Amino acid sequence: MKINKLYILAIGSLFMVSCGTESSEETAPESAPLKKSTEQVCTYAYDSSSTKLSWTSFKTTDKIAVSGTFNTYTVDNTVESNSESAVFENASFTIVTNSVNSGNEHRDPKIITFFFNTLISTDTISGHIVKISEALDGKGEAIVAFTMNEITHEQVTSYTLMADVLTLSTTLNMDNWDANGGIQALNTECKVLHTGADGISKLWNEVEVEISTTLSKVCE
Repeated sequence: MKINKLYILAIGSLFMVSCGTESSEETAPESAPLKKSTEQVCTYAYDSSSTKLSWTSFKTTDKIAVSGTFNTYTVDNTVESNSESAVFENASFTIVTNSVNSGNEHRDPKIITFFFNTLISTDTISGHIVKISEALDGKGEAIVAFTMNEITHEQVTSYTLMADVLTLSTTLNMDNWDANGGIQALNTECKVLHTGADGISKLWNEVEVEISTTLSKVCE
């Protein structure tokens, strides 16, 4: 009986050792091969040919809109970037004031003479981007410094970004550039045209500005 028990124990030990050895020799499964990312990386850049600048002023107490543009302006110091907003992080601009175009050949000389020519350093309006945020859900903000009448004022502006089209808009209050003298002079010159049904002649001191540009895009 003792011999049988020893024999069984020996066989059991041999079986356990055998199982242990077999387990240690098992090879780890091979890792799945890494898949290359198919996501495109795009580079954006400013395209001056797609840029449109517009302004809207208002006359009479009914606030009738008068819109126009400037025929000559430049945007400088843009960069190529993987971020659409970062293209304009250090951008600057210059607008030539005597290129104002309201679509009325009789009105434009009056805007130049009675508004812009009453300001100091009247040839240009200039400025630069102070800070611009990344767009969230197609919307963002930028702080833009505008220089006019030898006064620089930082303006909070909003922008939208849809299908590579960035549109920045804001409302400029002429009080911030001490330009109400020019507003009053232009209103006096155009008194009849700025008079509404209530008999009051008024030219508002707020001007809406919008600039829109389609970014060029190269994806790899």
